[in-house]
Amino acid sequence: MSIAPESLGGMKPEMRERRILILTVPHGASHDRAAGALKKALAEAQPDLTVRVENALDRCARWFRFYYDSYKIPLKYWPGLWEWVEGLQHRSNSTGPAWLYRQGGK
Repeated sequence: MSIAPESLGGMKPEMRERRILILTVPHGASHDRAAGALKKALAEAQPDLTVRVENALDRCARWFRFYYDSYKIPLKYWPGLWEWVEGLQHRSNSTGPAWLYRQGGK
């Protein structure tokens, strides 16, 4: 598959700035550390890349951010419940209903 030069604003593909966007969520420090390590590794491997790390929730609907952050309540006040929820999620194909993520990402 080739990309038509006009779709690149008249620039040849090899002349375009190469950019990578890494989306992460602030769900514990490990997500941010993994994203930072990936950014660093990409920058070292390909110095001409522009690599950015952004919080995916910043672009989600406000109600979805509230839903997403709700895990903190049982984690703080009822850790056993959260442990059960996490176990259920790890045995499932998804951590939540697909329709919810589609609506929250708008």
